[in-house]
Amino acid sequence: MSIKYFNNVSNYLLSEGVKDEEMGKLSVLPAEFVNNSLSSYKKANYSLIFAHLVKKYRPKRISEFGVLGCYSFLSFALAIQKNSLDSEVHGYDLFEDYPYTKFKLSDAKSLVLKYIKRDIAYLHKVNVFNSNIIPEELGISSMAHIDLSNDGDTYEHFLNYM
Repeated sequence: MSIKYFNNVSNYLLSEGVKDEEMGKLSVLPAEFVNNSLSSYKKANYSLIFAHLVKKYRPKRISEFGVLGCYSFLSFALAIQKNSLDSEVHGYDLFEDYPYTKFKLSDAKSLVLKYIKRDIAYLHKVNVFNSNIIPEELGISSMAHIDLSNDGDTYEHFLNYM
């Protein structure tokens, strides 16, 4: 197995066969949301990758572990909505119980209600490390996005279930 490295989102999408003129059509996040987002993903415009993955693979269920400000969660949900897929996304996070953030579950729910027009986006406040959520979700999901604490221990924990 070889690992490919791409220095930007455009190069990755080009390697996937997405033409330059098609990249803008992948955009799903409203400018108002992006402008107010604190996500480190917004500078690189990772939303385009999330939208491309949804369009290409058409996952029935996406599990997101670590929601924070909803950047990737909304990217997945809006891509599902835009492509009229029979899919759903489930987001798991501690929200305001996580000591390094002030983002509340109620904030996330407000964003979902504002931008998602179909019953496809579900938020769950739970400590995934103290429950059976990880093996259950990985067993039924077509796609998973892991963005919890971003350390080796987190990824090692998830790899035990793959």
